[in-house]
Amino acid sequence: MSLNIAKKLDFLMRLTGTQNNTLGKALSFDASYISRLRLGKRNLPQNRDLIQPLASFFAKNIKLPGQKAALAQRICPESPWPQVAGEQIKLLAKWLSEPVSPADEYDLQMLDIDLDLKKQKNAAEGAECATEFFYGNAGKRQGVEKFLSELCESHAPVSLLLHSDENMQWLYEDASFTKRWSQLLTTIIAQGGKIKIVHTIRRNIEEMVEAIKKWVPIYMTGKIETYYCPRIRDNIFRRTLFIAQKQSALMSQSIMDTKKTMVNILIRDKAAVNALEDEYFDYLALCRPLVKIFGIHNVEDFLHTYFAFAKAEDSLIMLRSIPSRYTMPERVNKNIAERVRHPIFRQETAKLQAHFSSQLAHGCHITEILCLPDAELVTDGSLPIPFRDLLGQPELSYTVEEFRQHIEAIIELLETQPNYHVILPPRPEINPFSSRRYYAGIDLFTGSQDIIMLMVKENTGVLMHNAGKDTIAFFSSESDITTAFYDYLSRITLQENRAEAIARLREYSRDLK
Repeated sequence: MSLNIAKKLDFLMRLTGTQNNTLGKALSFDASYISRLRLGKRNLPQNRDLIQPLASFFAKNIKLPGQKAALAQRICPESPWPQVAGEQIKLLAKWLSEPVSPADEYDLQMLDIDLDLKKQKNAAEGAECATEFFYGNAGKRQGVEKFLSELCESHAPVSLLLHSDENMQWLYEDASFTKRWSQLLTTIIAQGGKIKIVHTIRRNIEEMVEAIKKWVPIYMTGKIETYYCPRIRDNIFRRTLFIAQKQSALMSQSIMDTKKTMVNILIRDKAAVNALEDEYFDYLALCRPLVKIFGIHNVEDFLHTYFAFAKAEDSLIMLRSIPSRYTMPERVNKNIAERVRHPIFRQETAKLQAHFSSQLAHGCHITEILCLPDAELVTDGSLPIPFRDLLGQPELSYTVEEFRQHIEAIIELLETQPNYHVILPPRPEINPFSSRRYYAGIDLFTGSQDIIMLMVKENTGVLMHNAGKDTIAFFSSESDITTAFYDYLSRITLQENRAEAIARLREYSRDLK
């Protein structure tokens, strides 16, 4: 790299306030290498195009009016700085690739530019750049994406404080945004970020399930603390408050579930952000932990909670697409235990089944709302055994004969145990929220990787987990959540027709043969 080109890099870094380590991380170079490039002591690598990545990086970081004016003066003096990102990158790449003319010698001008930028930056942060306004659901998505993107671009750890009791349609109605939102949060966590979130528990059942599913990838990082407020609120005034501590905040307010355009305010004023932080922690002081989150990182804690839940003497309703271990026949239990070489798999299943038999004998009702998987999924050997990764067997699946025998055991239980019930919902419908199939009013993925299952005991709690390769499970004993799920599933149990269920299960078993 020539000394003149080095000056261009130095100019851009000073213009944007970019540190050597920041640029190094963005381009996957050591900070010392960036320093040598900047001083003209190293050349551009021969085996890698660096001009385009440099242009892309600085295009994203040219934000303030003074920065744009200073750059336009040197690159396109007859035109304003373009608004389109692609045009910005193209101009910067061309300018970085061109030889430097004497007119571009700007060493002596840099001090004036720096002083001018500081003035403009201070003025901008105190005026229009400190606060931005966005309107309606589309505006909220735009504001949230900008809020999170700026945090990602800082490449520094940040603590997020999140709460919203507004209608969540803004998050769910645009699938592409939901994906970007998840990626941005994952990036923030990968950069050392942490999240505190106060969930709203008084939502309808579908919003609850959708909210949990959208948070599953983020929860799996183990960097989230979840809370809820037990105090009664009138639910007339609803609010969103997202805060990046000591940096920025996004807030909005609406009336009930209004469809009218609400204003979403992105705030960067530090005094205002500090005041909102104080308000958030005042609210957090009224809250309690909401859910326990389990995965491969805390298997022992999960098993303790799982067996305590199973032991509780209370009626149980399950929504499943894979039958539970409660009803697994001994021959299938033995086959799987031998296959996984897990010494206590058999004992664990026997322990669960002892609780199951005891509770039936003591008058507890146990109901499975069983959404049978497509036969093709079973015959392809793709039907996962729940918690398989916790057994050290991430690929473990039922054989066709094992699953057929499990179905036959369920039929036998229905014929001999009056307190055991099976509900087979009708054919799956289309969920208008996500355009996916759903059963019994709850959206469930139908592929083998992410089937969501529920277990609810009215006076004990609710356990939700997936059946994919990476188990993530949630347990909550919070009474509102437990009651909401139990009441909802109880309404489905009114559809029970024991004779019809036995007939359908026999037909399904024959199909598996």
